[in-house]
Amino acid sequence: MRNLAQRAAEAARETSTLIEQSLGHAERGVHTTEVTRDAFTRTAENASQAARQVDHIAVAAREQADGIDQINRAVMQLDQTTQGAAATAEESASAAEELNAQAAQLQSVVADLHARVSGEQRGGHQPRLDLDDRRLHALAAQGRRGNRVASRV
Repeated sequence: MRNLAQRAAEAARETSTLIEQSLGHAERGVHTTEVTRDAFTRTAENASQAARQVDHIAVAAREQADGIDQINRAVMQLDQTTQGAAATAEESASAAEELNAQAAQLQSVVADLHARVSGEQRGGHQPRLDLDDRRLHALAAQGRRGNRVASRV
């Protein structure tokens, strides 16, 4: 019996050692699990933060795209306005050129008329105007056309 008691005591010590070792392993496992859980929690938080930053970047990119679109529309409007102003300036220059030509013709007709009136009065004759004078009719026609051009400008 003594031998049996010694073996039982030895087995109890080995069992106790195994239990202590198992408890140590379990405690290390609990600690490792807690560390892993904390790491996963931090990873999840970092992933959430990264997702929020990506969302902010996407919003900023959309805002930039909208801004660029608005700038493009403004540039197109400026281009249209510039083209319209250039066309108006061209029409104005053409009308001014035509008015200058008409003014020169009118000066010539007035000078001729003045010469006729002055020349005939010196001779003692009654001044007589030739209403069929082609230049007077041409000038009057150009004046009517010039008024239409001037009203468009």
